[in-house]
Amino acid sequence: MTRAGCWLVALTALVGCGPNRVSLKVQPSSLPSYPSSGRTLVVRAPHDRRPEAEIRGASPPWRLLIPIFFIKLAWQGSDVTGPAHFEGAALPSLHEDLVEQARATGLFSAVTTTGDADLVLETEVLHLLGAGYRASSMWFFLIAVGEHKYLYFHGTVTLRLRLTRRDGTLVGERVVAGNATATPDQTQQGLGVPAQQALTEALPRARRLIAAWALEEDPRTREAIAADLETEHQRGHTILLHMVNEDRTAVYLAQVSCPSGKTIGSSVADGFPLVGRPGDWMLSPFDDQGVRLPTRRYDALSRHVAAHFGLARVDQVAAYQFLGERANPAAKK
Repeated sequence: MTRAGCWLVALTALVGCGPNRVSLKVQPSSLPSYPSSGRTLVVRAPHDRRPEAEIRGASPPWRLLIPIFFIKLAWQGSDVTGPAHFEGAALPSLHEDLVEQARATGLFSAVTTTGDADLVLETEVLHLLGAGYRASSMWFFLIAVGEHKYLYFHGTVTLRLRLTRRDGTLVGERVVAGNATATPDQTQQGLGVPAQQALTEALPRARRLIAAWALEEDPRTREAIAADLETEHQRGHTILLHMVNEDRTAVYLAQVSCPSGKTIGSSVADGFPLVGRPGDWMLSPFDDQGVRLPTRRYDALSRHVAAHFGLARVDQVAAYQFLGERANPAAKK
């Protein structure tokens, strides 16, 4: 093989023959069966607010060194995903994902992408990328010798969601994010893998947020909700408690019977919001899927539970610490 052929083989091995493509389609998991509100939702196409390097993709800069006896090419920096790393265009795929996530809540009679509706969801894509930091080099001296080394991979997805009513008044606005770290084995399937993993983490958070906003629009009064709770209480029902662990890496859930106070089940929640001081049991302001309860429902629930158990207001998180049974058993019904 000629010297030029050696260089060509080494350069091809170093740069690669083109990135593998990954799909950004994420199937939504099921949520509890909420009664449909009868309202309609239009999900607008996302607005692209990503930096230019994330839209087009990027590679680390290279340097050329020419000492006396050999030539060296070196790259050091991040490879960033671009259109070549994804199946189809990234934002249309994300738009489809958001529509499916909204439909999965079961809260809307119709979810569309165009036209008028009772509620309008707009999304700004601040980040959607996979990146790998690498250090690569090639030496040319009679034959070509190359080294290609990735040091770490990560994915980031950051979305700003904004829900408005038909007349343009704001229901809620918040940023949700997902992050992922991939192994070198995973990224052999494509640098888009950590982006896909981060999106898989961000979309359920977006779905829970959409559901929470839609539930907050429930027209029922606090008194009506309190009457429903009292009916449940007569049959015997459960309340949900949660506790953030000391290093804030997990959330423990407990189902407690009301009014007996017996624990009837426990679990570790996946992706549950970190609300409350570590180590404190809270009367959860979320359902068991991490969807925030409407303010009116949590207010009525706390008043109902306070008649049978001790609660302590934790103002900074708008939730109640659960203190267990009251000292006076006669308070129970």
